[in-house]
Amino acid sequence: MTSKIAQDKPATFALLNGDEAVARGALEASVKVASSYPGTPATEILETIAEFAKESGIYAEWSINEIVAAEVAAGASMAGVRSIVSMKHVGLNVAADAL
Repeated sequence: MTSKIAQDKPATFALLNGDEAVARGALEASVKVASSYPGTPATEILETIAEFAKESGIYAEWSINEIVAAEVAAGASMAGVRSIVSMKHVGLNVAADAL
C-alpha cells in the first residue's frame, strides 16, 4: 500500500502533521539517505520516511545516538548523495561535534 505521503497527485492537497510534512519535503527534495535517533517528537519523521523508503529508493537508518545519525547523513552528503538527519533539539548537544 502506498503511503499518503508518497502519492504523487498534482493539484491536490493532503492534511499532514509537522513530521509528515518534513518527510514529504525530504521526498520532494530527492533525499536518498535518512538517519535519525529515536526520541519524540523527531521519531515520527524517520518512521514516516520508512513507510515509503523502499519504493522511493531511500536508505533509512536508526542510529545508536545523535552524533552517529549526523555522521551518516554527513558521509552521504560528502559522497554527493542528498541526505537528511532528524533529532530532538536536546540531542543537538550530542551531535554538536559532528555538526
